[in-house]
Amino acid sequence: MRLIVVVVVVIVIVIAVAVTITITITITITIIIFFLFLFLFFLLCLIFPTFKGFLQVLCRSVRVAPDPFPPAIGFFGCASSISSGTFPIAPT
Repeated sequence: MRLIVVVVVVIVIVIAVAVTITITITITITIIIFFLFLFLFFLLCLIFPTFKGFLQVLCRSVRVAPDPFPPAIGFFGCASSISSGTFPIAPT
């Protein structure tokens, strides 16, 4: 009886450790990928000065609001248009 309890406790501890390691690795990989994409985005903006203009043209072509880039929003007008709900389902 005592052996069964020990085996069950060991199995539970092993499963808990495995789940913890899996979650930790998943979160770490997600954070690394996020920062890599962020770095790549800013690198593109630095290497290609026209990349910012390309994004602005892209956002203007799919946004239905009359003023796509108010001065207060600036470069992040595209993200703001998506979050404010003025981003249409399909480009018009």
